[in-house]
Amino acid sequence: MSWAAWGLAGIVATLVMDVVGSVLRGTGLTHGPPIQLVGRFFVSVFRGHLTALDPSIPRDTSFSRGLILPIHYAIGTALGLLFGFVAGRLMDSPPPWWLSVLYGLGTTALPALWMFPAMGFGLLGLRGPDELRLLPTALVNHLLFGLGLALAATVIVSRFR
Repeated sequence: MSWAAWGLAGIVATLVMDVVGSVLRGTGLTHGPPIQLVGRFFVSVFRGHLTALDPSIPRDTSFSRGLILPIHYAIGTALGLLFGFVAGRLMDSPPPWWLSVLYGLGTTALPALWMFPAMGFGLLGLRGPDELRLLPTALVNHLLFGLGLALAATVIVSRFR
């Protein structure tokens, strides 16, 4: 197994999620939390506030995509590596596409069980504003991540075997 290939697969999967997710957001079908809130969450985690936003970060603090995107893609890379590690342990051949999609859906647990509650939106984001469509957006985005991972496993990872 090639770690580099699975890391690249995680990057490709994140890119698929971001590009298609942006198109869907443009149609109004999905929304998600504002980028400033995501930035507050990431900085809070780095400061050791794992279960709630760091209260010392003002609500109106501006965070650039230049800060958020590298963190976002590092998470996608790590999730691709984790999938490759587990799949490599469980099977000799490349994983079937549907397993990548299920894994992608499973990664919805990260925002639903950690990020949304830490942002004050409760478990699964159910206490968040309706217009943010937190859980449906997370499910769609992570489905897209899984589809991107399946595509990358077929196109990229299979070349390294």
